[in-house]
Amino acid sequence: MNEKRNKIGRFIKKYREEKEMSLRALSEITGISFSHVSKIERGEHTPSKETISIIANKLDLDENELLIMSGYTPNNGIDELYTSANYGDEETKELKELLNDPQTELMFNNWRNMSDEERREVLDTIEYLHFKRKKEKK
Repeated sequence: MNEKRNKIGRFIKKYREEKEMSLRALSEITGISFSHVSKIERGEHTPSKETISIIANKLDLDENELLIMSGYTPNNGIDELYTSANYGDEETKELKELLNDPQTELMFNNWRNMSDEERREVLDTIEYLHFKRKKEKK
């Protein structure tokens, strides 16, 4: 089972149960079919970005957090991703400094136009550079 599928599914199920909401009630609120919601909760289906947006808006949840849980890059870009990834303040500061580094600056010229896969590649590169820089400081 895909870990991202499982994470978003567990979150939705936990949220629904905490609100004492049935699957059918969640389906009615969101307009997403009962069977589709059930498959998401069981980790059998990865919700699309549109589905995540609907769930977030109808349940008044943070859309970017749900996108990250589902394996998508957030709508607000890299700052939101690193904030949600629970990096410490010092690590987040260092990562943001990398954005101004000539090696990474060019990667962000078209951030909003990149596909999720392209964004993931950029983020992987930045993480690599971050940890390389951190290792060099030791």
